[in-house]
Amino acid sequence: MEKPEPGNTQELFNFMVDKLGGENRVKSDFLRNKISNMDAKSKTVGDLINEAERDGWEQWLKGLNLGDFADMLSGHGGRRHSVIPRNGKRMTSKEKEELHKQILSYLKEHPWSQSSALALELGLPTRTIGLHLKALREQGIVATDGEKVKMRYKLL
Repeated sequence: MEKPEPGNTQELFNFMVDKLGGENRVKSDFLRNKISNMDAKSKTVGDLINEAERDGWEQWLKGLNLGDFADMLSGHGGRRHSVIPRNGKRMTSKEKEELHKQILSYLKEHPWSQSSALALELGLPTRTIGLHLKALREQGIVATDGEKVKMRYKLL
């Protein structure tokens, strides 16, 4: 697609959607982000549906198949590729370092996030993220507030 003409909003919108990976990718990322933000605020599925009705994307939400929606909830198929080897082996030092960079980058933009929000964003199991957050906390790199499932993290 060519660069849009100035002042043509629809053409600019289409150009941006194309650059971001197409309509399905943008919608998927949008919903994944909504779910992550609502989870960080301890919202419910009902709250998600109410927001979709209020903001006009209810039909799109209702049109998702259950597998895609479940993937968004579980963090599978996240925007970023997992740095965990698919063969079940332990992560290398380089892979751990890359994961820590991704975690710190996310916390910089989203302070006081729960591990579930990070897991959803990075496409990794919450348990894996939790173990790495614990290591970062012990190193004095991140601070915590709350206990257990409600624990939130931010950069120091």
